[in-house]
Amino acid sequence: GAGENLYFGLFGRMGQLTDGMVEVCNLNVESAFDMELVSLGSYTTYLGGLAGNAAGLTIENVNVTLRQMEVDRADSDTGRLNVSAGGFFGYEGGIYDADVTAKIDCTMQFELGDTSGGTVNLGGFAGQGSDGGKVLFAGGEGIRAAGVSNAKIGAVMGYSWSAADFRNKAVQNSTDGVITLEGSDTAAVGLLIGNITCTAVTGEAVALQADASTVIEGAFHLKGRTVGGLAGYVNTNGTVQMDDVVLADNIVLEGADPSANGRVGGLIAYADQNATVQLNQCAVAAELAGNAPKNGMIAGELRNTTTLNAAGSAYVKRLETTVAVGSGNEPDKGLSALDVSGLTGDKAYGDTTALHETTLTALSAAPEAFAVLDADGTITFTQVGTQAVELLWNGRH
Repeated sequence: GAGENLYFGLFGRMGQLTDGMVEVCNLNVESAFDMELVSLGSYTTYLGGLAGNAAGLTIENVNVTLRQMEVDRADSDTGRLNVSAGGFFGYEGGIYDADVTAKIDCTMQFELGDTSGGTVNLGGFAGQGSDGGKVLFAGGEGIRAAGVSNAKIGAVMGYSWSAADFRNKAVQNSTDGVITLEGSDTAAVGLLIGNITCTAVTGEAVALQADASTVIEGAFHLKGRTVGGLAGYVNTNGTVQMDDVVLADNIVLEGADPSANGRVGGLIAYADQNATVQLNQCAVAAELAGNAPKNGMIAGELRNTTTLNAAGSAYVKRLETTVAVGSGNEPDKGLSALDVSGLTGDKAYGDTTALHETTLTALSAAPEAFAVLDADGTITFTQVGTQAVELLWNGRH
């Protein structure tokens, strides 16, 4: 009740022992939540398939499947509401030697209304955390919190206060439909994380990292105020490092806030503080939608103290008005626009010379035995009878 935090899961709260680590091994867990919450004032309700709150764990061979998560609030309740909910953990403060996956087999539905200044963190793996894990959406429609004020929503984690390393993490959609991460016009939403606020990390120290081992598969639709393909709101004085990250055109990023605070970015919605964003061999083909005024295929807005460096990276330019950065400075080299306005059919190109503005070493034609992409952007067919080829980025579709 009022005056204390509440913890719900197979284990309510788990933490380090005074004389050693807590080990969780060889478990298959199926969880379901159908809850009505009330305000706890400054306290928080934590919901997680394995544990509501966990820190300092060693996990081995643990599988968690979330069958139901429907959370609303009592009709008569109007106070401040703080909630942290995830498929595996509500809160995780460090898990070790873990290669674990949260399997989401339901729509995570939150109908909490105006939280009166409260904090709501929602994630497929954890509502808030420091390490994260893998997430498989195997059923349902995703995470829906359209009526919740100021939510932070991520397929992996809603929020993190510490450096977040998403290498060897995965967000996968194995359903036949589109997985939706839907927030209100005040929400921060990202496929990896909705909001990361890590101001203690500075300079070359990495605050947020993803690379080719970061797997994103399937169709996704994200909606909110601050919407990023990988991260929504990034608040750090450190480095954001992205290497060989590819976002396909089956990812839709929709802005829901037409005010000056509305931002949508292919990789990052808004980078605050004095961050340095490093892109190497990245490609973004996500679709930007909605009515946010600050839209960019790389970032919606970069604060004027944020530096963006790019090498061998590109984004798809569908419209004449498409830009890399909606508000802020773009790099003067290393970032190219792939102009697809000459598309003449399904994966067919009209003027292939205009496909890209500079030579991109990561771009190639396949299969190699049938076609070659020349340095000037021309595709040369090398086998008689060839009618079509595919374009690959670092060997991937």
